[in-house]
Amino acid sequence: MADLAFAQALAARARSVVFLSSMSVYGAVDRDVVDEETPPRALDPYGRAKRDAEAVLEDCIARGLGSALAIRLPGTVGKGSHHNFLSDALDRMLAGAEVAVSNGDAPFNNIVYIADLAQFLADWLRAPRSGYAVTNLAAPEPMRVRDVVSLMFRTAGIPERIVAVEDGRRPFSIALGRARALGYRPRNVRASAEAFVRDSIVPGGSARARAVRASAVRASAADKVGQGS
Repeated sequence: MADLAFAQALAARARSVVFLSSMSVYGAVDRDVVDEETPPRALDPYGRAKRDAEAVLEDCIARGLGSALAIRLPGTVGKGSHHNFLSDALDRMLAGAEVAVSNGDAPFNNIVYIADLAQFLADWLRAPRSGYAVTNLAAPEPMRVRDVVSLMFRTAGIPERIVAVEDGRRPFSIALGRARALGYRPRNVRASAEAFVRDSIVPGGSARARAVRASAVRASAADKVGQGS
């Protein structure tokens, strides 16, 4: 499908083509910091498909396309986002469930807030650079994984319920040097997580969030009564 879309862009003499790729192109990461030169390792079919599509896009430059950008996205968050760690964590918070956190003390910047991505795309398409470029995106000023989840609980106004687990995966952070050189100017991890939560609940909290908070208050009061306090 990517082959066809890129061929159509080439035939239409598109000014630039932007491909939303994924950090999955690195596979099973075995280092603390990932940059664009990190070699792939043990790719799954999704990561292989994304890497293959990047190669097709790069080849389009040799065939006459003037500008192309492949963006390797980590967890992208915003209202309605899904299928990434922080989006799934927020869903569990709003459902009143525990959030499982592995490698809680590891630095975390594996987040892109949708408004920052939209601005980067708009800036690129307004003034695309010639040739082929590939870049990772992430947020600056990493925080510990546990602290990010704790911040999301507080921002949602929901009592914190975090359980530590081990899943065997190695944590890593994402280098931002190339993205910044290409003009990416995102908010930091803290501001990205706060904006995501606030986007996802109406002012004063969603009905589900309010119900969760009320339930937690009732449970806390019952505990105090049971303890004779």
